[in-house]
Amino acid sequence: MDTQNKLYISLAVLAAMGGALYVQNQKKQAVSQAHSLQGVAAAMPKLGLTEDSMKKVTKVVIDRTESSGDKDTDKGADDKDKSTGTETRQEYVLERKGDDAWDLTKPTMAKANANNVKSMLDNLAKLSFSEQISSSADAYKEWNLTDDKALHTVFYQGDKVVADLYLGDSGSRGQMTRIAGQTGVYAAKGFSKWVYDRDLKGWRDHSVWTFDDKNLASIDITNEQGAISLKKDGDKWQGQSKPAKSGAFEAIKDFKESGVISLVSAYKTLNAVDFAEGKSDADTGLDKPVAHVTFTLKDGGKFDLDYGKVEGSNRWVRRTGSDGAVSISTWSADWVTVGEEKFQDVKKPDPAAAGSAAAAGSTAPVPAKAPAPKH
Repeated sequence: MDTQNKLYISLAVLAAMGGALYVQNQKKQAVSQAHSLQGVAAAMPKLGLTEDSMKKVTKVVIDRTESSGDKDTDKGADDKDKSTGTETRQEYVLERKGDDAWDLTKPTMAKANANNVKSMLDNLAKLSFSEQISSSADAYKEWNLTDDKALHTVFYQGDKVVADLYLGDSGSRGQMTRIAGQTGVYAAKGFSKWVYDRDLKGWRDHSVWTFDDKNLASIDITNEQGAISLKKDGDKWQGQSKPAKSGAFEAIKDFKESGVISLVSAYKTLNAVDFAEGKSDADTGLDKPVAHVTFTLKDGGKFDLDYGKVEGSNRWVRRTGSDGAVSISTWSADWVTVGEEKFQDVKKPDPAAAGSAAAAGSTAPVPAKAPAPKH
């Protein structure tokens, strides 16, 4: 074997050995990295929250920063009001009243939006910490985790606190979080801050009422134009009206049943757009209602509303027997606040036909032809 061939063989052997060594090193690195990641994961705090444990949560307290101009902020005498320039802190307290029922007990007493509470609890059960960003409290300001900036959430099972978290900024590394009683900043994965960070309107139940339209027997409307009485005769609706302050009920001329069907569709499931927290009856116009509607069911059940002022694209209303006013869209409100024309089939005139009729009926004299000038 000549010297050149021996050199080639030696190079091939060295290459093979080098490749084997590279593969071996890669495997060692992978194993080392896996152990390192397992170590990091093991070192992360564990809250031990599950979907089952979330079903046992009885109370949630949320303390958040709000703009001083937020119209939804309604502070009582005992509420927090820690001014931070143009911002204040507002506390919300949610309490379980049944398996799936929740009440908002602070800053006002109202039925809570159970779906929004459930979304928050479901998300909390998925929380996990992926890395420690800092072990120092000095990093709190950098990540908006100071007491006056962070969203502070506390979850209770009876008197026991099962989670007490401060939520700050979020980014590609996760949701920046600090845990009460521990120093440091942790990045949380699988976390949706927006399901925790809601204002008063976001935590309140928006449902005004729901009724079965198949059991509806009659609808009575009074407003500034007069009164309208809509009654169901079998499967068909009939309508009567009378002018304000005088006269007797008469059948609505050119009555259209589709108007009643649209009215019922707008009101059988009625939801609030906003709430009149901090507003007086004079503010909402409900000190002097401009209209009233009563939906009466076949079993005698009734659903009533008084109507106040328009604000923006909504109108303030209040259900009979309720202390609080809410707003609904003017589209829904207009079925009650305007006159009988909403239930009339008023045909628009055909401009072409009107023009032909005018031409046919014209009796204007035709001007005489002027005589030709004499030369």
